[in-house]
Amino acid sequence: MIGQISPVNVLDTLFPREAKLDDYTEDMWIEKFKPLCVKDSAPHHFDWCDEEDRDFLDNVNEHHVWTFVECDNDNYAILPGFRRVNRLFYYVTLAPWSDRDRDSIIYCRDDLD
Repeated sequence: MIGQISPVNVLDTLFPREAKLDDYTEDMWIEKFKPLCVKDSAPHHFDWCDEEDRDFLDNVNEHHVWTFVECDNDNYAILPGFRRVNRLFYYVTLAPWSDRDRDSIIYCRDDLD
């Protein structure tokens, strides 16, 4: 007989880690990494399903790419690099993320996208 499975946060399961001092708020992330923006200053998102966006992303260094993902309970996060699980779209930043940032998780308000 299989025991009960309790719901857990997908990100905590996929990326277990202790809380880090260098996790960023959305505003800190925008200030530090400088995502490409559209004319109204909102970060531009790239859709993997769009052929033009996909061609652009294929030519961008992974250290300039961040993935916007959906988490449990209608929460959202931004993760460095190309992620596929729960991805909604990608951001490209002017400043690259480093190996030190690889495990960073930026939890988001749902109005960031």
